[in-house]
Amino acid sequence: MLFLVEAAPALGAAEQMALDEVLLGLPSGDAFLRFYRWKSPAMTFGYFQSYGDVLPLARAAGVPDGQIVRRSSGGGAVAHGRDLTFSIVTSWADFGRPKELYRRLHAAVREGLRSRRLEVGLYSGAGGEGRIGCFQKPVELDLTAADGRKVLGGALRKSGGRVLYQGSLQAEMLDQSGEGLTSAVLAGLGKLWDPGGFRPLRLSEGELEKARSLADVKYATRQWNEKR
Repeated sequence: MLFLVEAAPALGAAEQMALDEVLLGLPSGDAFLRFYRWKSPAMTFGYFQSYGDVLPLARAAGVPDGQIVRRSSGGGAVAHGRDLTFSIVTSWADFGRPKELYRRLHAAVREGLRSRRLEVGLYSGAGGEGRIGCFQKPVELDLTAADGRKVLGGALRKSGGRVLYQGSLQAEMLDQSGEGLTSAVLAGLGKLWDPGGFRPLRLSEGELEKARSLADVKYATRQWNEKR
């Protein structure tokens, strides 16, 4: 079953990463879909990336220092605020390997976008590895627009039998509002789990407080963000 996490308050980058980690740790076999609300412009970057490499991109994008945050997932640097950012927590056994997860999730989003007459496709070419910015070049199974530009990328973190997917969909490249894209993503992903609709999930105050505390001690610290 797929639960749609009801909108949390607008959060900064450290709190967003912490909330995803809290969801990843919930003792449940169900899947959770969450759409982010950003408090300010931000940049998240992949766990294995160098902070020093990412910093010039963040400066050029006008991101404040406190909103440049390392993800626990891989991938490249992503500027947030104008994109549609969403995460999914689900059972690893439902997919089995990274390529299958990317293929099925991104194909579902593609169908949702196509239902809104947005022509996008799954990228099947090579290249993109080693780039600093996530959207500089596509990699296999990203979604690309008709002109070849990457419009959806994602990154993974596996923990036990659960997996976290964090994705960014570029609203400006598709000339769409966040609301319209949210509807398209819901339409596509819903078919993977529950064609009859989603069940809402309201986060408890305890879960939100746990995320705030985790943000303070981990994702907002220099020890985490500048570890490489």
